[in-house]
This record gives sequence, structure tokens and C-alpha cells, in this order.
Amino acid sequence: MRLSRLIPVVATAVLAAAPAHAQQWGGPLFSSPLDQSRFEILSSDANGAGMGIAVAVRPFSRVADLRLRAGIMDGLGTGPFSEAITSRRREIAYMAGIDYAMPLNPQAGGPVRASLVTGLGVGVNAETVVSAPLGFSIAYDGGSIRPYMTPRVVLEHHSGPAPYVGPWEGRAVVDWGVDVSLPVGGTLRAALTTGSYKAFGIGLSF
Repeated sequence: MRLSRLIPVVATAVLAAAPAHAQQWGGPLFSSPLDQSRFEILSSDANGAGMGIAVAVRPFSRVADLRLRAGIMDGLGTGPFSEAITSRRREIAYMAGIDYAMPLNPQAGGPVRASLVTGLGVGVNAETVVSAPLGFSIAYDGGSIRPYMTPRVVLEHHSGPAPYVGPWEGRAVVDWGVDVSLPVGGTLRAALTTGSYKAFGIGLSF
């Protein structure tokens, strides 16, 4: 399959971004220390509550581990305009964020690599959620197949009309991911999130 045909197929398949209440870090972080892509179409469906798509770019060649994200989500409404759970409507939410990975063993030999990961994200619909992850990622370089895991803690702050105002809350999650090099170019990315969030993500990077 040519790359020009593969892109719309994958883009359709990844229409499942994190819902507003889970925000930037509710789904997989896609934070393999082996990843060196410049542009990504990334998506995740956290707790089965929303559909959407997000893109990520690394705009600074001298800071290759700095990544910017933006996306739009269609999540089941949880804000003040929602009625009972049986009549919840869908609410459009917008997300933006930045994440950074610091290599922990950049000069080490062998196939194993590790990095510290952190960032800051915000999502807005009926409420606003600010979230920040902190953890580490470890990967195995298996050539065309590169598995990795990312245990992390996510701090979230919800604000909006009562009762949607809350203090910072901590959540513990682990991403289990794999990157697969494609023969047509680019990398297919997939990850599963377990812990406080239950999520699955898939994406395409170049």
C-alpha cells in the first residue's frame, strides 16, 4: 500500500482522542525514548468516552525531545448542561499541551534506552482541566519493532461551574506501547494505558 493511501486509512482508524475529563494525559503518552519523529497523528480513547484526533510536532531541531500537541475531541458531556446519565449529550472539547523527555542514558550501549517524561496540558469544554504528567519511559530497540513502557503520575486540576471545581488530584497510570517501522516509511504506533485510566491509542509518525 502506498503511503498516500495509508495516511487516510490510519487517520480514520485513529479517530479516538482523549475525552475532555481525561484531557491531554488520559490516554497513552506515546513517549518512547527511541522515538525521533517530527510529525505525528496521535489519538486515544480514554475510558471509551470520546472520539477525536490530535497531532503532535517537534518544531525545534535543537530540542528534539520537546513536543507540542493540539487536538479536538467529541466526548460525552459531563458539564453543567448535561442531564441524567441516560440523556448526556456530546460536547466538543479542545486540547493543547507540551511534553518533554530527558534522556537518562544517552551514551549507554545496548538496545535499552530510558528517559524522564513530563509536560503540561489543558482541555476545555464545559469545564477546564489542567494536567501534568511525571514519570519515566524505558524501551527496547528491537530494530523494526520497539516495545516500551511508561509508568507515570498525572496531576489534574478541574475548574468550572460548581460542582466542577476541585483541587489537584493525582492518578497513577502505565503505558504499554510498541512502535513498528513501516516498509513504506513512517512508524505505526500503538499503546495501552492501565491504572487510573483505561485507554487505547494508535497513531502514525514520520
